[in-house]
Amino acid sequence: MHSAGVASDHWVTAEQDDFLESMAEADEAVINHMHGKMMYLNVMNRLSVDCDCLPNPSEPDMHDIGVLSSLDPVALDQACVDLIHIAPDGASVTERIASRHGEHTLEYAEELGIGSRSYRLTVATAIAVFAFGSTNAIAATWTSDLAAGLPGLALQWALIPLAAY
Repeated sequence: MHSAGVASDHWVTAEQDDFLESMAEADEAVINHMHGKMMYLNVMNRLSVDCDCLPNPSEPDMHDIGVLSSLDPVALDQACVDLIHIAPDGASVTERIASRHGEHTLEYAEELGIGSRSYRLTVATAIAVFAFGSTNAIAATWTSDLAAGLPGLALQWALIPLAAY
């Protein structure tokens, strides 16, 4: 992936945008293999300017935001990036994303049809999951809709596949 398809047996660094596009293409391959039967979770804890793939990444310098989920991976990642941009202590991560042209992956993923950068952010204040001896679980989530600015709570039910196959 780091070589954007140029090498398969050794480490070669590609141009930054080519690398970012290869990440979106790798995502597309997995999504196609799974026939879209996926749910996505992002854990926004211990956020650092460095990739956790590095042997000694920089220590986090912003607060934990929490866990986000979606059926659309592009919308999910865009929401995470936007939350970093508005975080009072997110300047270093925002600058790193900009300096690496990081949002290009999201632009390209949207071009590929993986998902949309548009989203509606809903905050779950409590969750209960009920499993019924099958391949599905029913999740009841109390939510507050941030997009609509609703102060009240609404109960949402979702059928969640426990196995993607």
